[in-house]
Amino acid sequence: MELFDSYQFSNLVWCDQTGLCEYPDPNARILCLELNNTCGKDCTRLMLENGLILCDCGDSWNCNLCANDVPFWIPFEVGDTFDFQFQQPDELPVGCEHGWLPTDLLAPLNTSFATFEIRGCCDDLPLEITNEMFGIIAPNHYVGAYTSTDYLGNVSNNPIQMIRFNLAAIETYMIGAGLDPCFYFLFNFTGTRECLPGAEIQSEFCSEPFKMIPCSPGQKTHMVESIYPKNDCFGTYYGTNFTVANGTPFQYSNKIRIPSSFERTNFNITKEIIGATLKTTSAQYCENWLMRTANVPETYTRYLVNLFTGRDVFVDGTEYQIQGDIAKNNETGSQWFLEINFERCECDKSLTCE
Repeated sequence: MELFDSYQFSNLVWCDQTGLCEYPDPNARILCLELNNTCGKDCTRLMLENGLILCDCGDSWNCNLCANDVPFWIPFEVGDTFDFQFQQPDELPVGCEHGWLPTDLLAPLNTSFATFEIRGCCDDLPLEITNEMFGIIAPNHYVGAYTSTDYLGNVSNNPIQMIRFNLAAIETYMIGAGLDPCFYFLFNFTGTRECLPGAEIQSEFCSEPFKMIPCSPGQKTHMVESIYPKNDCFGTYYGTNFTVANGTPFQYSNKIRIPSSFERTNFNITKEIIGATLKTTSAQYCENWLMRTANVPETYTRYLVNLFTGRDVFVDGTEYQIQGDIAKNNETGSQWFLEINFERCECDKSLTCE
């Protein structure tokens, strides 16, 4: 399975014929088979079977594909981690033995507030997780609350659940279990002050799918991340004012890998001069960079826009400035082809004393 495999429009399935380290070219696709649509008018059987549409979860990124749309997996490389954060309005339950547990480890005498499963994209088969694997797959996890203070000085406790996954470790375990290393996460939370598994009311959430890219590191993707002082536009908390509860609290990391190219487009030189003598008193030069993405879903684009709105924005660990429009650049279909401009000023120097 490549990063992009195939897509379906109506009852026609188109197969990707591009090479291992290439992004799909619509002109390289061939008609491979026809399917009977047994899953309703909005979601086709192919999309259900490859894990993009999860029948028991309401969250979906790839349900309404148009003729020029393709399924999408979030790419990752060795060393990448991904943070999930949930903030539910009710108070946390009392008496739970654990904050987070894999579903495999949950038993009537082993209670928790939240559970997760890691399932394959194509067959929905879950990865069996042991206690030893849990610490490697999810090195950080926490269920508790963070404190916030309003303008009157009133302090409040806000429930929060966080977990950080080591994506490459998950891929290694899935290969060892004979599963295809494309996966998504299924989370389950208690909906009352009762602990799992005994809680009668439960909430379920499924993530988007993840897959390691088949190319050499850094060739086809770029890691973008940003910093917020407290809360972002989605309400995600970035602070460190946590109360003691289950697990060890950690600061949320707002980052994701983008399938894209990233190139320098021009240099810009600005000088301040003395009018009478035309002598330079200060000089600055900046670089402009352009990121061109592969086709990405709108929901993924909204995630990127929230990331780019942060105070400090980094691409592959280097800080850049970004502002302005992020346009769809595509008139047909729901996928977005983004062209994003970045700026970085390398030198701002006074020359009056030299």
